[in-house]
Amino acid sequence: MLALIPSIIARHRIARIVVIFLAKFLIWLMGAWIAIMMLQQRTYPILLWSSVSVIVALSIQQLVALFWFRQRPFVQEPGWPNLIHASAHTKSFPSDHAAAAFALATSISIADPSVMLFWYGLALLVTVGRYLAGVHYISDLIVGALIGSVIASGVMFFVSQVWTPMYTPLY
Repeated sequence: MLALIPSIIARHRIARIVVIFLAKFLIWLMGAWIAIMMLQQRTYPILLWSSVSVIVALSIQQLVALFWFRQRPFVQEPGWPNLIHASAHTKSFPSDHAAAAFALATSISIADPSVMLFWYGLALLVTVGRYLAGVHYISDLIVGALIGSVIASGVMFFVSQVWTPMYTPLY
């Protein structure tokens, strides 16, 4: 039953192309777009701290995977497609792509709340793409998104409450 939507997507050429783009390439486009934007605006600290958020979130993901390894849906369930040709030996839980996408969205949204809906919309598209590509269960994506959002919120809180005051000259 869970494989119904991904298996329908797998049968339609245009839908497959869209899902492959969302699942595999949109996260890279998000990162490049943020980097170009921040470099053009010379807002290097936002670029630095959003990068730190992604790195810390992905590190936490790897720790979680050491204790809880779940195979990808296309390995465990007959009928699930593998549209992006993910390896059967890699983990499904939690989703690294969801963590990275939501860490980026959260970091940028904290720095500039006016773009929150746009960046969270892109992050949601990445996660939906991963499900439709058949490489993650919904719970993998939810946990990955939560880890990315919580870590990015923590990093941005640390920056605003600890790092910046510590290195701001007292006049």
